[in-house]
Order: sequence, then structure tokens, then C-alpha cells
Amino acid sequence: MTIRPAGWPSDGPAFWLQPGGALLRAADVLPSLGHDPDRLLRAPAHRVASGLPGPPREMPAAALASAAAVAPAGDWSWSVEFPAEGFRTETTGTTAGPLDFATGWWRVSPVETREGSLVALHGPQRTRDAPAVLEDVAEMRSCVAGILGAAPEVGTVLQAPREQGETALHGELLWLPENDGWDVAAGGHGHWRRRAAIAAALASRMLTDRADLRKEPGADWLLVGTPGWIGLECVRERDGVEAWLALRERGSDSVVESLGGLDAPAESLAAAGGAAWVRDYAPLATLSWAASVGTAAAARAAGLVTREVREGTPLTGALRQAAGTEAAEALLGAPLAADIALVRGERRLAVEGERWSWVEGGWRPASGPVHATQRFDREDGAPGPRIGPLPLEIEPVDEGFTLLDAWPGFERTPADNVWRGER
Repeated sequence: MTIRPAGWPSDGPAFWLQPGGALLRAADVLPSLGHDPDRLLRAPAHRVASGLPGPPREMPAAALASAAAVAPAGDWSWSVEFPAEGFRTETTGTTAGPLDFATGWWRVSPVETREGSLVALHGPQRTRDAPAVLEDVAEMRSCVAGILGAAPEVGTVLQAPREQGETALHGELLWLPENDGWDVAAGGHGHWRRRAAIAAALASRMLTDRADLRKEPGADWLLVGTPGWIGLECVRERDGVEAWLALRERGSDSVVESLGGLDAPAESLAAAGGAAWVRDYAPLATLSWAASVGTAAAARAAGLVTREVREGTPLTGALRQAAGTEAAEALLGAPLAADIALVRGERRLAVEGERWSWVEGGWRPASGPVHATQRFDREDGAPGPRIGPLPLEIEPVDEGFTLLDAWPGFERTPADNVWRGER
């Protein structure tokens, strides 16, 4: 297949072609193999206007496109050639997993910053930032390995153009767009978000490759939800509770904003079809569930789901086996929200809790008792989750802790769930 910049593509600019070179991913230049349900019209009004009857018909998983690559697992080899002189990344490769790659070519050689076997390719203006980026990659890879038992190899970190895709691992090349991965201050929210995005990218690549995940109902839980939770958990482990809370609060705000501007019904995560609200909601819902069962148990469940999906079990069924029917239906169902608040009284902490379900385009109060997970966030270790009915009052203690709803939804105001201990 030969791609020439003249006339490419017919419906817009060749965004992978830059004045100083070309940076591209497989999905930028290759068609996906298999039926892509994300391209379906889902909004009822759009379907009626196009003369399409009823909701879209579901296809068998084996006929679907890969969820995180351009083709499902196979014995693949690829080669990219840039017919011009200049500096280029590796242009050939092989894989027994899903087909995916990223590569680049520059008219003028980029700056190379190395840390052991890991190299960053970047512009001269990012020379001071590169060591911190490489340190984050190494630390987040270590964290992912601690949670999942292993982590994919990373050989190259590429400074990708601003807003050209998401942070993602393609083979052993980490695609790190400038706006998300480089244009951030040392420390603070931008730095934590970069670290969470790197950890999520590594976890996503590992889980989706192991599962040979297709774009089947519920795929976003394994593609986005579980990796996003792991990214948040790595920030909590390495940067502390305040960093974790800041990312959760930003994510909660984004969920509310996304659900307030829908162009298609948010019926369920399983039927979301790549909707924008999923990217922020799925990690937060998975986080609440993982906090209720414990990090180790949640990671084991994710591993079981990947194995079952690889062997042909539908993801929805695999998640029911791994997490139980009730949790699976909540994780893959319509958006859920909760709000737990700790209020300091004269002698005790008052505890309040509410829940909502997303029904027919809006939030509806959910009935039933709230069961909370009490999680200690002390530096000397964190015991397993303790779950019980939400108490009306709690005795203040020296140890800091966080109360989370054990319901697989997102917390509307994470900041008031925390007791930081007597000071």
C-alpha cells in the first residue's frame, strides 16, 4: 500500500504530515479490518432521518473490528518506508497480537534523551522536560506491573503533535501528545494527569492485547474503564491522596459536562459506542467497584475477563463470572452517581449519602440503603476495604480515611468524602 500526501485524505488535511516530517499511527493510514459499530448512527432522530429502522443490530464478536488496533490478533508483519532522506523511527516490525504500530520521520533529527534502554524523541524546546517524562514512564510501568503482575515493554517515548490522538502505547512506542504529556508543569494537576494517562495507556495495551478485544458490547470497560482506574490508583500510590482526589474531582466534573451535552441517549456503558462520556465515567465507576473488593481482587477479575474474552466468551458474560451479576450489570449499565459527605460536628463527623441513576436523559434519585467502603490512606499501609451500611455519625480519629460508595458509579464531590485526621 502506497500513501502519497497529495490528495490525502479526501475529506480533510493529512494531519499526520507535518512541515518538519511525518508522525503517524496505523489507524491514521490503514483501514480497520472488521465491522466497526462505532460508525453506526445511534441517535433515534438521526436513524429516522436516514431511513434506518429501529436500533442498530448487534454483530457477533468475531466479525467486529479490533478495539485497540487496526486488525485482530494474527501473525502480522509491517513495514513503513518514507522515500526521503532524514531521521526516522523503526519502520518494520512483527507481532502475534493485534496489528498496531506508530512511526515517524523528521527532516531534521529530533533530540534524543536516554535513561537506560528507554529513549525519548522530542524537539529541542522539550530537552529540560524529557528526563521527567522518562522518569514518569518508568515509575508508572513499575506501578502497572505491581497491580497486574506484568507490564508491556516501552522502548521509545515520542513527542507527538499537539492534540493528535490520545496517549497510547503502539508496540513499544509510547505516543505522548504535546498537550497531554509535555506541556505541563513539574508537579501539580497536569503532572498527575500525565502520570495517570501513561499508566492507563500501558494497562490498556496489555489488557486489550491479551484479550484480543473487539468492539463488542462492554468493550469500553476493558479498554477504558479498568486502565483508567489503574491510572488513578497509580497516582494515589505514588503521589498521594490529594493528587488522586484532584484527578477524581476533575473527572467527575467532566462526566457531568459530557452527560449534559449528549447527542445520543446514554442508555448503558455496554451500548455506548465510543461516546465521549465513557472516557471519564468508566474509570470512576470501575474505581468505586475496585475500592469495594480491593485492588488485588479487581486486578484478578480483570485478568479473568481477558482470558475468557480471548477464548470467545462475550465480555458481558465474562464480567458476570469474574465480578458477579449485580456488579457486572452496574458496571456495564446506565450511568450511576453518588454523593457521600463527611461534615465535622462539635464532637463527631456527620455522614450523608445519596445516589442517582441516569434514566431517560436525566438523573433520578435511587432508592435503597447506601453501603460505604471505608479506605484508610495512611502512609504505613492500607488494610483491606471495610464495607457496611453508611453510618450516620463517625468518631473522629487520628488516621485519615476516605469513604466511597460501594456502588459502581462516580462520586459527584470527592473532596468532601475525606477525613484527614486530627491536626
